[in-house]
Amino acid sequence: MVLLLKYRPVFVLGVGGYASAPFVLMARLTGKKTAVWEPNAHPGMANRLLSKLVPKSYLVFEVSKNYLSSKDFKVFGMPLREEIESFQNEQRFKLSDKLTILCFGGSQGSMFLNEQISNFILQNPQLHEKIYVIHQTGTADFDKMKKKYEGLNCVEVHEFIYDMPQQYRKADIQFCRGGASTIAEASAFGVVPLIVPLPAADDHQLRNAEVVVKQNAGFMFNQKTFDPSEFKKIIENLLNRPEVRKEMATELRRLAPHQAARRIAEDILATC
Repeated sequence: MVLLLKYRPVFVLGVGGYASAPFVLMARLTGKKTAVWEPNAHPGMANRLLSKLVPKSYLVFEVSKNYLSSKDFKVFGMPLREEIESFQNEQRFKLSDKLTILCFGGSQGSMFLNEQISNFILQNPQLHEKIYVIHQTGTADFDKMKKKYEGLNCVEVHEFIYDMPQQYRKADIQFCRGGASTIAEASAFGVVPLIVPLPAADDHQLRNAEVVVKQNAGFMFNQKTFDPSEFKKIIENLLNRPEVRKEMATELRRLAPHQAARRIAEDILATC
């Protein structure tokens, strides 16, 4: 309430989570214009509750509206970083003899993804001349993975990647989690995702991945029942059938957001 009185905003946008919920609720109750922004296919509890009072919701996924009660929905997609947005319109699909795999589990990395992709590489030496892996490990696993890959020319290991647009441009597919930003960036570049949703109580990454799979734009694996043989089968299929990869990349780019941040800002200004 103190912040509302101090800054006197004309519009309050909530981005989910328990930190923003009380502020948005108080803004609504005091007559301010309000909206919520929901990044996931399955909205969190805070936005689900707020939508009963807040009239407008900005969505990344169309399916989110099934869980919200706002009267006005705008599906603009995920706002992308400028360096991602600037590459978005490139026609970048390439046919080559090698399949380039980008593996990352967010800025901290993912021990599960690290273990699975490294095991896959070491257990399939017959593929070393056919694949190239760009692996971002995170700090915790960096030394372990670097040692594990010692002597291999088909892998480059990064503790952290600072130039994601350049890596996306090199990649054909990616092994990743199912965060909304990860999926949006993959969509922008048409890099077919093999998604292992991070297990969570509300399964929001699972719901995000289901949207991609339904579009025939990627694959999903359950972490608890992950099958290395099925993973290998999919990799080999994408390697040997580039036309399948191209079709999936085309479908994936249909999910890509376009100028989402600008469209949200323009809609807010029009409302004010």
